[in-house]
Amino acid sequence: MFHPAPAPTQQAVEQLVARASKRILRFLQRRAVITLVTAPGDGEVTVVGDDKPKNTSRYICWSELLRRTFGIETVCQKCQTPLRLIALIKTEVVAKKILTAMHLPTEIPELHPARPPPTAAAGADDWVN
Repeated sequence: MFHPAPAPTQQAVEQLVARASKRILRFLQRRAVITLVTAPGDGEVTVVGDDKPKNTSRYICWSELLRRTFGIETVCQKCQTPLRLIALIKTEVVAKKILTAMHLPTEIPELHPARPPPTAAAGADDWVN
């Protein structure tokens, strides 16, 4: 048999609202949208906010991502201007044509097995140091 939940008391509702508003204020403070100022005597919290929130965009341009990931410099060494992306190679056929025109190998090099670990010298326990 279904029994409905009892209605919350006014005190429980006020506590819930107070906790939720504190969480919202902390969230906004972490996002640097507002600043919380606490009065030393009574512990009263005052919200000081700007009319416009700070720019918190996490956009990173493609050239910066290439520099961070692959160490590719995206600035011209002669004139210090940013380089522009003029082509994107998506297919193997196009890549092979470009490599052939540059007289570079187009085949993937074959893999060789890894070498075995070094053996310890006679009487030595630690071959790393």
